[in-house]
Amino acid sequence: MRGLEQGCATSICAAQRFYIGAMVLSAVLWATGCGGVFTEIPDLDGPDGRVFAQRCGACHGKPFGDHGITHGVPDPRFRTAAEWKEVLPKMERLIQEKELPPLTVLEREAIIRYLSTHAKS
Repeated sequence: MRGLEQGCATSICAAQRFYIGAMVLSAVLWATGCGGVFTEIPDLDGPDGRVFAQRCGACHGKPFGDHGITHGVPDPRFRTAAEWKEVLPKMERLIQEKELPPLTVLEREAIIRYLSTHAKS
């Protein structure tokens, strides 16, 4: 019986360590802007913001893994305009690899405009 009690205690301890680790990781990601879910992303209700949210949210807004957590669309203030200009082609390659519809010229222009307007200075 002692071994069973010890096994349960070990499982609880492991679960607690996992939970604490997940919470710490979430806090670090949120604080640094890396993949956290942002609730106050600027101007998502504007025309360019809606394109950004719709197209970028197609991947970034979907759950990843078995836990159902999404990382949300990236906060444009996380990168400079120059950095976003380097990231966008990489995202377009991923869109192509996932066999999603490519960005139209107008969508790409709206996303660039949105990211440039709200990028980190």
